[in-house]
Amino acid sequence: MVKKIALFCLSLILVVVIMPPLTLAQGTSYLESRLSRLEAENYQMRSLITQLDAQVDALQQSGASRRSPTVPSITRTTPSSDPMFDRLATLVVELKQRINKLEAQVAKLQKKRS
Repeated sequence: MVKKIALFCLSLILVVVIMPPLTLAQGTSYLESRLSRLEAENYQMRSLITQLDAQVDALQQSGASRRSPTVPSITRTTPSSDPMFDRLATLVVELKQRINKLEAQVAKLQKKRS
């Protein structure tokens, strides 16, 4: 009976020692995939804004040639002045810092194992 308890404790200790690096690595890959997805969405939004700007310019030019020059100008917001883009940029930077910290921790754990 004592051998079974000792074996169970030993296996429990091994599981506790082995699991954190695995979950840490999984967490890092999860964060990297989220970061990649955010970067792709950011690129798509910037692309859409560029297309919309081009369409606005085309409409302004065609409207200016048909109408009098008193056509009101449309104010455009640049991505850097939009608070949502600022927040997204902040989140991306924070996420990258967290990933770097996790990678450093993984490297330390791997060195300890070696």
